[in-house]
Amino acid sequence: MVTLVLSLLCQARPAFSLCKLPKLNIDALSGEARTRYEEAVRNKLMESDKKERDINERWQLLKETMKNSAESVVGQSQQTKQKTWISDETFQLIERKRQAKCSGNKTEYSMLRRVVQRNLRRDRNADIEATCTQLEDDNRRGNMSNVFRIARKLTSSFKPRFQGISAKDGKLLTETEDILGRWKEYCEDIRRPGICTFRD
Repeated sequence: MVTLVLSLLCQARPAFSLCKLPKLNIDALSGEARTRYEEAVRNKLMESDKKERDINERWQLLKETMKNSAESVVGQSQQTKQKTWISDETFQLIERKRQAKCSGNKTEYSMLRRVVQRNLRRDRNADIEATCTQLEDDNRRGNMSNVFRIARKLTSSFKPRFQGISAKDGKLLTETEDILGRWKEYCEDIRRPGICTFRD
């Protein structure tokens, strides 16, 4: 049993691609675009409906038809970089602060540092206010997907992923081979008679 589990764990896993698949611009699928999409799907299905197909071929046909029609009618959504909340005025002050630090002018640097911090707080609060206003508007319109997306953005915090396990001596193991070896050792210890005290 232990060797089976470890052999499954040791199998090479495919590397995940960091590039995201393009998403369709679903927000544009309303009004005239929706009727064009429905007509395109209906026409393509009518053309290909003359041939006998099994259930898997029908599913594949429906999936491809819907995907291709959506791409032709609404297109893919544009990937936009995250909007920066720092104003141009604050960026200019940050640059002046850097120059003051490089030139060794301590009084100007300390004064600019306070001003930059004040402006950053002001810009951040203005961005949060604008985001909350947008959230309220989306909630009033019933656009719940945007409401939850914005709420998640406002309330979530960064949580780094950490993979590690402690060895018998308390040392932290972070390498994949060391972790697998420790799991093997642990599973072998569990399987030894007298170690485990399970009651039937």
